[in-house]
Order: sequence, then structure tokens, then C-alpha cells
Amino acid sequence: MVTAAALLLALSGCGDDESPEPNLDPTPTEETSPADATSSPTSKPTEPFDAEGSETHAGRLKTDGPDERAVAEAWVAYWEVRGTAYHEAEVDVDALGEVARGEAVEEIVNYVAELQSDGEHLVGDTRVGVSKVEIQGSSAAVQGCLQGKRRVAGEAPGPIQYATVVGTLTKVGDTWLVDTKTVTGDKKCKA
Repeated sequence: MVTAAALLLALSGCGDDESPEPNLDPTPTEETSPADATSSPTSKPTEPFDAEGSETHAGRLKTDGPDERAVAEAWVAYWEVRGTAYHEAEVDVDALGEVARGEAVEEIVNYVAELQSDGEHLVGDTRVGVSKVEIQGSSAAVQGCLQGKRRVAGEAPGPIQYATVVGTLTKVGDTWLVDTKTVTGDKKCKA
């Protein structure tokens, strides 16, 4: 059986040192002081969030302008495809190729293979929030929060699981693709 720790790993993963990574310094600088920043409206979650089914919801997406918004939406789309793959214990290769590449693809494929081998699949919702986006040319980095009610089907629902995450994306044509993601903590956070 997959334990809660394994589910956190399913929500999380490792970073990739080969991808260029913009700086996501969590401390404001003079140039990026929150008081000086102008943000597009932060979206707020409105959908039901439960331990049944397998929904991935966009949470709060804090972005400055349409370019950052596109990165944040690509990040959420990645988690939607990931959640569907884990729920169905099957990879939709076309859908995955539209949202990810490299390590981000391999991780999903490997975990789905493990689920299939164990005859399991995941149920429950995930909420994905973005607190910061940095873009440098065709590279971007995202910082945010995941709230999950996912569990192995047949197991009793547990408390909400939290993960603070960062990820890197690369723009290919007009599309942002997730390259990596790294869990940086498991403390309560807002998605």
C-alpha cells in the first residue's frame, strides 16, 4: 500500500539541475517590493474540494500581467494532467506532452507504472496555488502551494496534505512546459 509519505512524494518530486532556473527569492528586494508591485487580480478557489473523485482545482494565482498568468496556468494544467494520470493509473501521452517534458514526464510515467503494478489508483482532489512567478526569456520558475486530499482508493480519507513547491518551465513555441518541480516544505500553506 502507498502510505501518506508516498502520497506526498506523488504530489512532490525532485529538481533538475540542467534547466535554467530564474531566481525565486522569497524575500522582497527594493526592485520587487510587494508594496510597489502591481498584480492582476488573484483568483480565488470556488469549486468543491473533497476526498472523492479526482479533481484538480486552480487556487490563488498571484501573477503580474499576462505572461506570468500564462506560466501559472501552464503549471495548473500540468497538475491536472498529473492528477488524471494517477486517478486512472494510465498516462495520456498526448495530454502529458502538451504540459510537460523531461523529468516532469518521467516522474509521472514511473509513478503510474508503480500504481499499475500494485493494482492501485488515487482518488481525492488537489488545489494548486501560485504565489510567485519569475520569467527570464524562455525560462520561468514558479513558487506555490499544493493542498491535497488524494489517497489510494480504498483507504480512509485523512487530513489535508500540504506541500510548498517550486518548478521550472520552458517556453516551446507559444506553450510553457513544466520541466521540473521540487517540494520545499510540507507546512500548511495557502493554495
